[in-house]
Amino acid sequence: MYSYGEVSSLALANNGDLIFKTSGSGSYYRALYCVGNDGNTKWYRVIAAEINPITIGYDGAIFDYAREDGKYYIFETDPETGNVLWKTSAYTASGATNITVADNGDLIAFIAYDTLARIDPVNGNILWKTLAQTSSKQIVIDNSGRICVYDQWSGMHRFNSQNGSESGQAISVPDPICLDGDEKMYYAGGNLIDVYNSDGTKAWSFNYDAGSNSNSLTISPDNIVYVSGTKKVFAIKGDGALAPTGWPSYTHDNRNTFNSNKK
Repeated sequence: MYSYGEVSSLALANNGDLIFKTSGSGSYYRALYCVGNDGNTKWYRVIAAEINPITIGYDGAIFDYAREDGKYYIFETDPETGNVLWKTSAYTASGATNITVADNGDLIAFIAYDTLARIDPVNGNILWKTLAQTSSKQIVIDNSGRICVYDQWSGMHRFNSQNGSESGQAISVPDPICLDGDEKMYYAGGNLIDVYNSDGTKAWSFNYDAGSNSNSLTISPDNIVYVSGTKKVFAIKGDGALAPTGWPSYTHDNRNTFNSNKK
């Protein structure tokens, strides 16, 4: 299957298989692939790809945004066969929007530009939906299970994962890259690492030579914050490790697996 274009998303399946898709412009086929750790293709399915990330749920199923007949959906795909298990209507901005996984395996995702939803992973049914104005559409879930989305005009909004109600007022912090176990928010931008407490007050900052890599930040299990600069990688002592529960970073974990089962 020659699906010209670039690999736009990559996730690690429970068994170590690589799940990825091709996307990009041009009148070529696009496909969702499963490749084993021996490098051989196990299956592929032709798709109308969006460049949003792929997510692996608690039961190992694959969740992804894609188009069909000109309409937009979230699809669930069987990781063993590549067959579609269900699809649910979900029109959203392509690119940064990620599908996250709540504490019981339910999906948290945008199903419209301004609509955040909790979705049953078994059948794709919408459990609740709520208005969520955001300029980023990158979702993280903190250690308490609150869903965090960022808006450049009003700050960080946090929602109750059980019913979709907003938890308190928006707090004036940048879009966080990582959350630690105490729900502190770590952000790299410009030449600064900024760390904010859960209430939005600033805990501390660190100045470094960021260059063009100012958003590459992660937190190790021994509380070290790693960030890449122009010619160096900086290691700074943080206040905690990446949160052990929830979806504490855009890619879920330090290995960037987009898999809710990985650490």
